[in-house]
Amino acid sequence: MNYKEEDKKYIEAGGRVVYYDFTEKEIARVVKTNVRELENSDWRMLIQMLYPTNMIGSGFFQPILIFRIGKNVETYDGHKGIVIKHFKPTGRSMTVHIQEADGRIWFCPENEIVYVR
Repeated sequence: MNYKEEDKKYIEAGGRVVYYDFTEKEIARVVKTNVRELENSDWRMLIQMLYPTNMIGSGFFQPILIFRIGKNVETYDGHKGIVIKHFKPTGRSMTVHIQEADGRIWFCPENEIVYVR
């Protein structure tokens, strides 16, 4: 149940991003703690445990975003690029943030992606 070092390196490789390490001992401590006494770092660690290969962040209007990064994709309408963020704003469907080769940014729902490499 401990985090994998390769997951941490993958997430933190781009810089300015924190991976929330978790161990069996820390998870056991959090599980035994009264929910009202948990700190923000405890919640982040639990979420990271649930999504160990994803980047955890927060949004302006959404309390939490979960990102998957690094895939080459193409959309129905011909936009091709690398997934910069693959996230689920609270209460909405999955959204993909694509950066095209020319630097332009494109956002689309996950179900509009037709090709993934």
